[in-house]
Amino acid sequence: MENSIRNLKSEPRGGFTLVELLIVIGIIVLLIGITIPVVGRVKSAAQEADTKGLIQALDGAIQNYYSNFKAYPGPIPDRLVYYQAATGTSFGFPGGFKITQSPGSGFDTSATNETNLHQNITGTENLVLGLLGGLKLNTSATPVALEYDPTLVGNGPASLNPANPKRYGALGDPNNLSWRTENGLKTGKFKDDTGTEATDTIIPEFVDKFSSGPMPILYLRARQGAKKTTAASVAPTIDDNGVINQWDQYDAPQQYDLAQVFGYTRPDTLGNSIGVGRVIKPGEYKNNPPGATPEQRPHGLRSVGVARTLDKSDVTNYQYPYDAYPYFQSPESPNTARNKDGFILISAGKDRVYGTNDDITNFGPVR
Repeated sequence: MENSIRNLKSEPRGGFTLVELLIVIGIIVLLIGITIPVVGRVKSAAQEADTKGLIQALDGAIQNYYSNFKAYPGPIPDRLVYYQAATGTSFGFPGGFKITQSPGSGFDTSATNETNLHQNITGTENLVLGLLGGLKLNTSATPVALEYDPTLVGNGPASLNPANPKRYGALGDPNNLSWRTENGLKTGKFKDDTGTEATDTIIPEFVDKFSSGPMPILYLRARQGAKKTTAASVAPTIDDNGVINQWDQYDAPQQYDLAQVFGYTRPDTLGNSIGVGRVIKPGEYKNNPPGATPEQRPHGLRSVGVARTLDKSDVTNYQYPYDAYPYFQSPESPNTARNKDGFILISAGKDRVYGTNDDITNFGPVR
């Protein structure tokens, strides 16, 4: 009996064979391969849900603002948004429109930004000024001047009437803005991780929730009551379509102005577009510039072509990313804008390209 027990103890234990080890490693690799895409999809879905929540929150803040002031937010008149001929005095104050700040607050307010401030304000920046503030009147200046002070963003909008210098409570989350530090100074000018800059000012904007590179949430404010001036039976034109103006037609009688978003959707002088981590496939583009790199592939919403369509079966008139006219036209009513007499909010969605069918908007799916 003792010999039997001794013999059992002395027998070597069996280990894994090479084949068994390879099988185990293969199973682990397979599980990792299955898990990573699932985790990526869950993360993307969560960011999409967060962005939808942000759009809803901004929509509610804008509606709240309207109920209080009987107008949609944005202290800069639409005709002065992205207006390349604007000067400081175009804004209605004899002392001009200037940049200032509290001493030592560390914001970029260099003198070279003043012309940029006059001419490159976007609708998205105008929304921040309307909901969160940032403008003030310098009544001690002679003559009175309008001033942008970045330290005031988040404190709430102020009345720009010298006779009623009241400040109102902020609407919206001041922590969800495009602030970043460059050369040791804080700025709201949008620049993506590739270094590509938007054509906008140092005023910040609300950005969406995608970790592949947050991008500005576009805001378009309608010209209430505007409509197509000719009969419905008359074909729409670029000058008269009831939906949207070209970016340089500031006084045309359409509901929306492309100028309000053009600082983010057009390429810069190098042909680059803002946006990082974009996953839209080159083959999906129509009229894609030959040899364009991912950074150079254009956004949609860059022009107003009244013959364009969202219908992919119309080979001649279909363009993707979408042209502005069919994108902003109501699918239920020709020659009528989406959210007529209201406002539009747009996130570029997970592909990081404006004017595609995964955009997250306050009017529902793009169709």
